[in-house]
Amino acid sequence: MHLARGYADRTPTNAHERMAHVTRTTALQTESLPITASPEERSYLRSSTLEKVLEHRLVGELASVMWLRGDHDLEVLRGEVDAHGYDVVLEANGVLRHIQLKAMMADGKRSSVSVNVRLARKPSGCVVWMRYNPADLALGPFYWFGAEPGAPLPPLGSRVAKHTKSNSQGQKTEREGHRVVRASVFQRLETAADLAEALFGPPGFSRRTELLRRHVSSRAAARRA
Repeated sequence: MHLARGYADRTPTNAHERMAHVTRTTALQTESLPITASPEERSYLRSSTLEKVLEHRLVGELASVMWLRGDHDLEVLRGEVDAHGYDVVLEANGVLRHIQLKAMMADGKRSSVSVNVRLARKPSGCVVWMRYNPADLALGPFYWFGAEPGAPLPPLGSRVAKHTKSNSQGQKTEREGHRVVRASVFQRLETAADLAEALFGPPGFSRRTELLRRHVSSRAAARRA
């Protein structure tokens, strides 16, 4: 998951400033955070931990929704390495979803995210970009980039993403395996229930039944022709 931070996210502009930034950030990250640290400061200085917390909260909310609507066989899988374009794999109703997760504070202003091109190779890859409240970690709304259950990821476009951190020359180099996807192409979903339906279809949906229905319809249309 990538945490789209809106706090202290300015890139240092010269060598001295970069060194001071690295030194200060490293010191803060290796010490216990003070009780007075704001939710925004905790989000920034413990971003890796927060990413996992938000991931578990999302999976928990989706599992609760699926259970309450009668779908009791949600499987949760995770890869050993973070190199294939997804953070978590969920399977339900015969639908296998490789999901790349993004997160941003509720008042964040980011207008795009970087998506790994390998996600498009998966049978039903998608991106879930969730907003969260840093005060209580409540999730929502959710922004969805994907297709109907069983369909591949929509086209990512051709704009190559850049690394968020500068190299030793102060330049942000390109990430050939990532594309920039604008927020405007994401579909806003208000609740975890809405997200569950986008991922796995409405209550009672079965991928196998849907494929059979399409097959029968296709054969009937061919006979009529």
